[in-house]
Amino acid sequence: MSVTARFTKKLSNMTLDISFEAGGGKIALIGESGSGKSMTLKCIAGIETPDEGIIEIDGETVFDSSRKINLPPRLRGCGYLFQSYALFPRLSARKNIELALSCSPAEMRNISDDLLRRFGLWDVRDRKPSFMSGGQQQRLALARMLAPSPRVLFLDEPFSALDRVVKERVEEELRESLSAFPGTVVLVTHDKDEAYRFCDAMIVVHAGTVAEQGGRDALFGGCATAQCARLTGCSNISRAVRAGEKRIAVPDWGLLLETSSPVPDGDFFAGVRPHAIRERTRGDLSNCQVFERLSRVESPHSVSERLVSCTPPGFAGGDRGTRIPLIREYGVSARPKAGEADGTQTVLHIPPESVLILK
Repeated sequence: MSVTARFTKKLSNMTLDISFEAGGGKIALIGESGSGKSMTLKCIAGIETPDEGIIEIDGETVFDSSRKINLPPRLRGCGYLFQSYALFPRLSARKNIELALSCSPAEMRNISDDLLRRFGLWDVRDRKPSFMSGGQQQRLALARMLAPSPRVLFLDEPFSALDRVVKERVEEELRESLSAFPGTVVLVTHDKDEAYRFCDAMIVVHAGTVAEQGGRDALFGGCATAQCARLTGCSNISRAVRAGEKRIAVPDWGLLLETSSPVPDGDFFAGVRPHAIRERTRGDLSNCQVFERLSRVESPHSVSERLVSCTPPGFAGGDRGTRIPLIREYGVSARPKAGEADGTQTVLHIPPESVLILK
């Protein structure tokens, strides 16, 4: 099962200009609020209509502005899970499922029986949604979505209204419920951790366009754009200049950094993920620098520090008084010794392969 989308749609605040191809599996459509993620799903599902372009689902053209093709939502084979679940409050669990079907009453009953049992809803089959738990409501929404055997599933920020504890439990239930689904699942989210846990591939949307797409591990390991790096948790991003074939200067950090790959000419950004900054060991020969710790925040499982380099004024073309701090994160096993106060200086290492060159 696959989805191909190449279309434009003018919105009040921007023009949606989308182009991507997604194969099977679970895919995250990740971006900041207002970037056009949900509108992209609605256009593919047929809830909204693009101005021009083409959309294909499993090889079938469901929208083509040049050929005047625009199939209605019910004929596109898309299952859509809204954040609110959009259950019918006056109908029982069984009736909510059967309303999504267009077949004989006997066949409806067989399908609803199967889904009610599969999703653990048999005992509440005659209850209305208001008399069901949040988890049961979500499973009912999933069962109704799967009833007509869709080719692709769209999950529009289904966890955003949940607190952390409930969110993790419901997310796990959703993964288990969809484990046997053979088609493509697209999850809309702005949460990098949620995208990483749930999906195998990612499509990064920024200001109405696809900034980058690829495998989950590839994008979390090394993005090509600043937008992608920021959305996947790289909080250290700054403008940089070429200082050699494999060397860059970052004035705002007061650092000269070696890289593992050739540095391009022209404008670009440097990125360093917080967990890549670590204590220097004996074998570290490059990108070792003295940093002063400005502040530290501890949580039960990790530590976050704000650091500023101690290089001389003017080093790497920057002014020491206006340097931008870097963020470093590490696990509690590497927590500093008791008594180390803010202002402590230490030598840290940034591996050349961890220095990202970003557009």
